[in-house]
Amino acid sequence: GRDILMRMLEVFVLKFHTIARYQLTVIFKKCKPQSELGAVEGVLPGGPTSGNAVPVPSPAPTTPVASAAGPVFEKQGEKEKEDKQTFQVTDCRSLVKTLVCGVKTITWGITSCKAPGEAQFIPNKQLQPKETQIYIKLVKYAMQALDIYQVQIAGNGQTYIRVANCQTVRMKEEKEVLEHFAGVFTMMNPLTFKEIFQTT
Repeated sequence: GRDILMRMLEVFVLKFHTIARYQLTVIFKKCKPQSELGAVEGVLPGGPTSGNAVPVPSPAPTTPVASAAGPVFEKQGEKEKEDKQTFQVTDCRSLVKTLVCGVKTITWGITSCKAPGEAQFIPNKQLQPKETQIYIKLVKYAMQALDIYQVQIAGNGQTYIRVANCQTVRMKEEKEVLEHFAGVFTMMNPLTFKEIFQTT
């Protein structure tokens, strides 16, 4: 059972890697700087709005953007295909949240299973070295994928990146995801926890 859970965790780590490397790159390229958005577009979330303003969902971009990590395409059809494969901000956030919750459940399962070769279950046992390496990769890629919560959506549907030193209140969903992600590591043996975070 533990081997299956570790394989599932590896797949989740690969999904975080794909989001961090490909999806976020394209999403961030579509974002306008917050200062430009405030001066030109007028209203930012949390600011005063007119009484008849209705939030509009983020429309699909009209200009395809090629990923910096991906190959440069020569044909317009291939650029459009790549653009259609990119998630919208809300879709990407939902996927990250689902992955984080899944990782927490998998970790609970791993810490509740006996390790291969053990005669009986030993609670709060340290993870094996190969398992620890997977968690090290998880921290690396999941932390990058969590950057999707830096992207904000203005009232007009335009996306922008939240200023790094901004003291605004975090979204409820962002807080929940961060709490679940932290919960992954609170279930671990303290020595494993220390090894993971000393390496990353």
